[in-house]
Amino acid sequence: MSQKPETAFRAKAYRWIDLNLPGCWYESIQQVAIRGTPDTFMCLRGRFVALEWKADESSPATEMQKLKLERINAAGGIGLIVHPQNWEQVQKILLGLRGH
Repeated sequence: MSQKPETAFRAKAYRWIDLNLPGCWYESIQQVAIRGTPDTFMCLRGRFVALEWKADESSPATEMQKLKLERINAAGGIGLIVHPQNWEQVQKILLGLRGH
């Protein structure tokens, strides 16, 4: 059985995180009952990061997902919508946190 595009992209991204961000903790969140919860929570050098994975940039985030990411950002964390088209930019953000 082949993976969904979002699942395959996320697996590739997790491999990159494992190789390039030593000491980073992350957890894939399986919150079906709580709508809008980001897909992945991370802690990188004391910074809280929440990632919402999308198969591509044309896959929109729900209003609840956007609201939760906005609240995370307002609280001083980093909440991002991630898709293959912005993955390079997200990598730069995460690498920048390494030196935080």
